[in-house]
Amino acid sequence: MPVNYNLNIENARLQVVANAIDAGPSNGFLRLLSGASIISSFQLARPCGVVANDVLTFSGMSLIDPAAAATGLATSGRVEDSTGPLSSPASPLAEAPPTSS
Repeated sequence: MPVNYNLNIENARLQVVANAIDAGPSNGFLRLLSGASIISSFQLARPCGVVANDVLTFSGMSLIDPAAAATGLATSGRVEDSTGPLSSPASPLAEAPPTSS
């Protein structure tokens, strides 16, 4: 049975993640994975982003990786501080909500 937290608790939990990404001596990374293989890496800004309304929005990050390590479909991702992974690979990627143009 899933647990539903109120918005303040959800934001606090995400802020812990953002703080962990920024805890290393340098910038963190977002790694896109296909299976266990890294296919793309994005260096995050410092601080890595802003938490609001149960969303951690990364800031100052290019969405283009001209030096992608491999090709393939990104099936999961992970965030890292500058010293390595914060946890095991993340769950499958979620689609971002549509934005107005």
